[in-house]
Amino acid sequence: MIGKPREVVVRRIEAARVASVEAELVPAPVVERGREPAAVEVKRGELRIFIETINSELPFDRPSAMADPDVAIRVALWSECFAGRIAPLAHTADDHAIERDRDCVDIDVLADTVCERYCTPDEENVFK
Repeated sequence: MIGKPREVVVRRIEAARVASVEAELVPAPVVERGREPAAVEVKRGELRIFIETINSELPFDRPSAMADPDVAIRVALWSECFAGRIAPLAHTADDHAIERDRDCVDIDVLADTVCERYCTPDEENVFK
């Protein structure tokens, strides 16, 4: 979702309520904005398995949050479900977390990474 306003993100979440996307998104009753996750559940589909695999390979003592449902949906929205965008995001977030002495890649690290490394303003950052 690089460079797209939050309204576009919200419309995409609403569209996920109607039709399933590659990440096997299942609609839930409410879409929330801000720091709260979009109320969409990510089933264990191919994209979720891919994110879990990347998550398990990250070099931290504490488990990272990329595969958590509320973070995985944001990763799917940000990457538009393309694996070729998820892997570089994970690598960049990993570097960012190490440089900042963080103990894992959590939603705050992802938000900072997208803001600083991808020059995404806060109002367009799906991780904020």
